[in-house]
Amino acid sequence: MYQCANTITKVAMELAYLCAARKGDILKLEYSHLFDDGIFITQSKTGKKQIKMWSPRLREAIALSETLAEKQTNFVLHRPNGQKVHDRSLQDYWQAVKKSRFRIWHQY
Repeated sequence: MYQCANTITKVAMELAYLCAARKGDILKLEYSHLFDDGIFITQSKTGKKQIKMWSPRLREAIALSETLAEKQTNFVLHRPNGQKVHDRSLQDYWQAVKKSRFRIWHQY
């Protein structure tokens, strides 16, 4: 699935997995939430505030997010114009990945 995804979806997948965060939590993530120790996340479901410690893979996901924007932005998940990615857009990207993966799987 990861190989079929666009860059925004790859970043979202990595952040969700590595930070054990929900979609809404990563969509709200801003670069101001990145600290020396790790990424500060408030879990929307529980309200729990956590720092997810840096790992090489987590740093790679953030570095990949930085390649997305042509303009300055505050949001880790953003479009090339710097605007925040919205829930519906991420859902559409994910559906496209699933369809793409389904087509590849049926080729075998």
